[in-house]
Amino acid sequence: MITEGPIDSLFLDNAIALAGADANIKIQPQQCTMIFDNEPRNKEIVKRMINAVNKKYNVAVWPKTLKYKDINDIIISGKTSTEVQTLISNNTHCGLTALQHINNWKRI
Repeated sequence: MITEGPIDSLFLDNAIALAGADANIKIQPQQCTMIFDNEPRNKEIVKRMINAVNKKYNVAVWPKTLKYKDINDIIISGKTSTEVQTLISNNTHCGLTALQHINNWKRI
Protein backbone atom coordinates (compact mmCIF):
# COMPACT_ATOMS: atom_id res chain seq x y z
CA MET A 1 0.00 0.00 0.00
CA ILE A 2 1.24 3.46 -0.86
CA THR A 3 -0.29 6.33 1.11
CA GLU A 4 -0.08 10.03 0.52
CA GLY A 5 1.14 10.94 4.01
CA PRO A 6 3.85 9.35 6.15
CA ILE A 7 1.71 9.18 9.31
CA ASP A 8 -1.06 7.38 7.40
CA SER A 9 1.36 4.65 6.35
CA LEU A 10 2.19 3.85 9.98
CA PHE A 11 -1.30 2.46 10.56
CA LEU A 12 -1.22 -0.05 7.69
CA ASP A 13 0.64 -3.30 7.24
CA ASN A 14 3.30 -3.24 4.53
CA ALA A 15 2.82 0.42 3.58
CA ILE A 16 5.02 3.29 2.44
CA ALA A 17 4.26 6.98 1.93
CA LEU A 18 4.66 9.29 -1.03
CA ALA A 19 5.02 12.26 1.34
CA GLY A 20 3.03 14.64 -0.81
CA ALA A 21 1.55 12.45 -3.56
CA ASP A 22 4.03 13.54 -6.23
CA ALA A 23 6.55 10.71 -6.21
CA ASN A 24 7.52 8.87 -9.35
CA ILE A 25 7.64 5.25 -8.22
CA LYS A 26 9.01 2.22 -9.99
CA ILE A 27 6.78 -0.53 -8.61
CA GLN A 28 4.73 -2.87 -10.77
CA PRO A 29 1.15 -1.52 -10.69
CA GLN A 30 -0.40 -4.87 -9.81
CA GLN A 31 1.83 -5.08 -6.72
CA CYS A 32 0.34 -2.13 -4.83
CA THR A 33 -2.64 0.01 -4.01
CA MET A 34 -2.44 3.81 -4.14
CA ILE A 35 -4.26 5.47 -1.23
CA PHE A 36 -4.82 9.20 -1.51
CA ASP A 37 -6.44 11.48 1.05
CA ASN A 38 -10.21 11.79 1.11
CA GLU A 39 -10.37 15.20 -0.58
CA PRO A 40 -13.02 14.94 -3.33
CA ARG A 41 -12.94 18.71 -3.93
CA ASN A 42 -9.19 18.80 -4.48
CA LYS A 43 -8.57 18.90 -8.24
CA GLU A 44 -4.94 17.81 -7.83
CA ILE A 45 -5.87 14.71 -5.81
CA VAL A 46 -8.54 13.74 -8.34
CA LYS A 47 -6.05 14.26 -11.17
CA ARG A 48 -3.43 12.10 -9.41
CA MET A 49 -5.97 9.35 -8.77
CA ILE A 50 -6.98 9.28 -12.43
CA ASN A 51 -3.32 9.35 -13.43
CA ALA A 52 -2.64 6.32 -11.19
CA VAL A 53 -5.57 4.43 -12.74
CA ASN A 54 -4.29 5.26 -16.22
CA LYS A 55 -0.93 3.76 -15.21
CA LYS A 56 -2.83 0.60 -14.20
CA TYR A 57 -2.43 1.00 -10.44
CA ASN A 58 -5.08 -0.16 -7.99
CA VAL A 59 -6.60 2.89 -6.32
CA ALA A 60 -8.59 3.12 -3.10
CA VAL A 61 -11.62 5.36 -3.59
CA TRP A 62 -13.12 6.37 -0.27
CA PRO A 63 -16.88 5.96 0.20
CA LYS A 64 -18.82 9.21 -0.09
CA THR A 65 -20.13 8.68 3.43
CA LEU A 66 -16.62 8.86 4.96
CA LYS A 67 -16.26 12.16 6.79
CA TYR A 68 -12.54 11.95 7.56
CA LYS A 69 -9.69 13.46 5.50
CA ASP A 70 -7.16 10.69 5.86
CA ILE A 71 -6.24 7.44 7.59
CA ASN A 72 -4.86 9.28 10.63
CA ASP A 73 -8.22 11.02 11.17
CA ILE A 74 -10.05 7.69 10.84
CA ILE A 75 -7.81 6.16 13.52
CA ILE A 76 -8.30 9.20 15.79
CA SER A 77 -12.06 8.73 15.42
CA GLY A 78 -11.74 5.31 17.09
CA LYS A 79 -11.43 2.86 14.22
CA THR A 80 -8.76 0.16 14.39
CA SER A 81 -6.03 -0.43 11.84
CA THR A 82 -7.79 -3.65 10.85
CA GLU A 83 -11.03 -1.76 10.21
CA VAL A 84 -9.19 0.81 8.09
CA GLN A 85 -7.45 -1.90 6.07
CA THR A 86 -10.81 -3.61 5.50
CA LEU A 87 -12.30 -0.28 4.39
CA ILE A 88 -9.44 0.20 1.95
CA SER A 89 -9.66 -3.37 0.67
CA ASN A 90 -13.41 -3.09 0.08
CA ASN A 91 -12.98 0.19 -1.82
CA THR A 92 -9.98 -0.60 -3.99
CA HIS A 93 -10.58 -0.64 -7.74
CA CYS A 94 -8.68 -0.60 -11.02
CA GLY A 95 -9.34 0.26 -14.64
CA LEU A 96 -12.72 1.54 -15.77
CA THR A 97 -14.33 0.52 -12.48
CA ALA A 98 -11.88 2.77 -10.61
CA LEU A 99 -12.58 5.67 -12.97
CA GLN A 100 -16.32 5.25 -12.43
CA HIS A 101 -15.87 5.28 -8.64
CA ILE A 102 -13.61 8.34 -8.82
CA ASN A 103 -16.17 10.19 -10.95
CA ASN A 104 -18.90 9.34 -8.44
CA TRP A 105 -16.68 10.35 -5.50
CA LYS A 106 -15.26 13.66 -6.73
CA ARG A 107 -17.06 16.94 -6.05
CA ILE A 108 -15.48 19.29 -8.57
